[in-house]
Amino acid sequence: MTTNLQDRWSSWLIERNRRGMRFVLIITLALYPAFGVLDYLLAPRDALPILYGTRLLVAVTTLALFGVIQRPLFARHFNLISSTYILLAASGISVMTVFMGGLESSYYAGLSLVIVGTGLLFVWPMHVVLAVHVLILLSFLVPNLLLAHVGNRVDALSNLAFLMATAIITGTGQIVLFGSQRKQIVDQIALEETKASLEKAHDELKQLDSFKSQLFANITHEFKTPLAMVLAPLELMLQGEMGPLSTAQQTTFQSMFRSGLKLLKMIGDLLDLSRLEESKLRLKVAEQDLGEYLRGLVAQVQPLAERKGIELQLLAGAERSVVWCDIERLERVFLNLLSNATKFTPPGGHIKVALLDLGTTVQVVVQDDGPGFPPDKAEQIFERFYQVDMGGTRRYGGTGIGLALAKEIVELHGGNIRAESAGGARFTVELIKDRDHFRLEVLERRGPSRDVPAGSRANDRGLMDFAVQMAARDEYRLLDIAEATERRVSLRDIDEHLRPHVALVVDDTPDIIRLVHTSLRSHFKVISAEDGLKGLEMALKERPSLIVADLMMPGIDGLELTRRLRASEETRHIPILMLTAKGDLDARVLGLETGVNAYLAKPSRRASC
Repeated sequence: MTTNLQDRWSSWLIERNRRGMRFVLIITLALYPAFGVLDYLLAPRDALPILYGTRLLVAVTTLALFGVIQRPLFARHFNLISSTYILLAASGISVMTVFMGGLESSYYAGLSLVIVGTGLLFVWPMHVVLAVHVLILLSFLVPNLLLAHVGNRVDALSNLAFLMATAIITGTGQIVLFGSQRKQIVDQIALEETKASLEKAHDELKQLDSFKSQLFANITHEFKTPLAMVLAPLELMLQGEMGPLSTAQQTTFQSMFRSGLKLLKMIGDLLDLSRLEESKLRLKVAEQDLGEYLRGLVAQVQPLAERKGIELQLLAGAERSVVWCDIERLERVFLNLLSNATKFTPPGGHIKVALLDLGTTVQVVVQDDGPGFPPDKAEQIFERFYQVDMGGTRRYGGTGIGLALAKEIVELHGGNIRAESAGGARFTVELIKDRDHFRLEVLERRGPSRDVPAGSRANDRGLMDFAVQMAARDEYRLLDIAEATERRVSLRDIDEHLRPHVALVVDDTPDIIRLVHTSLRSHFKVISAEDGLKGLEMALKERPSLIVADLMMPGIDGLELTRRLRASEETRHIPILMLTAKGDLDARVLGLETGVNAYLAKPSRRASC
């Protein structure tokens, strides 16, 4: 038993028995003198002095104990004081039985009342319970036997049997109560300690989470400087500021620049997620015509969609639809929805953007006729880093940040976003049109307070900030859509027919295909396929001298492609290099057992076998 348990248990017993003692004293003081009337009416006259003396002794003791129970003496000896007083009261009743019928006296019922009252009002350990009840029985039995005041033996035995039964039942109840109350205290202490541990762990987790978010924000923010030092010279080279470039160099630098922009965009998304988590993302709220804005945005996206053969259509129910919002933040939402739509919609498909003015609210609906998603994932797709195709044969890339960020931004505006899947994906963004819902007290009722000033953001550094400059450029804003609709994988070399060998590159990332093409073009005619099934078809048709395949890709992954190539007499001899960003040794061992000749770690050119 711990010190804390001992202290709590002792304190509880003291208070519980102090209350019980107080009730016993009050009851005794009220009833004991009343029995003096019975003494006068029923007891022999020569016994009255003894009986009244007993009554007086009990009454004086009772009055004295009213003061004792409030003192430290009672706290130190509460079991002894309470049990001794009960024995005194019981002995007074036993004295009555000696003069009023002995063992057959009906006054034994008074002892039964004392025993029952003791069980109801006091919580004692077993040894005290046994001692008190045995001594009460002896106070009744011994004096009457010594004085031979037995009376009718049948009545005497009956009284004694009932008194003993009452003592046994009441004593058993007291012993059980003592154990159950102690267990309750133990459980309560354990619960409090568990609660304290959980609260401490919760506070530590909150501090750790805050530290993680701050560290994450600091690190990603610091990424911008070296990335700017990469992108800025690349842009100067592409603009011809550092001399003329060959076609191959131009293509390579453009791919590098585009990949750098993509990385910068991902850093921006992660920073915004971090700010949202810390409730530090600020809105620049102004009155905007959402209809005019969407017409301009759709006009910019339309040429990109047409590259993939997708028909993009805007359906606006009203010429003007004025909404108070941060249009720059909401553009992230709409571009993400359009990016997903162009990514998942097959060539020849359709995308519809609808603007519905509902009076106090406005809805923007983006619907495509792509494969959609499982209906039971309608909520899950808005979770951070979640993607529907998270397996080894992912057909579509992405980080799983876009929809989570879109949801956070829409809800920061007091609106909501929902997804449906039936004949394609349908996303609906609903926004409140007026400005009143941006009042801070309203935002505080929704959750953590957001600072919503009418001016510029505190973290903006003007046009001198490289990331801010890039964010305003169309090639940055529309980067995801441009990548989703990109159809040109690599340039065809004029003299490629003179190359003695053919290399097949199977990868779902155009930039990787272009990189491999640049590396192999000196010795190979390079052809490509965007997924495993098409790669298998082209390998059987073209019989290349070398196959470079990605480990993770749609259709069938690199390992399954290797198995099928090795199973065919026509292709089993072709060397296969596997591209992978994974460092999983087991996967590499499995690949080598399947028939992979060597691994190439993305984007390194060094093979590992």
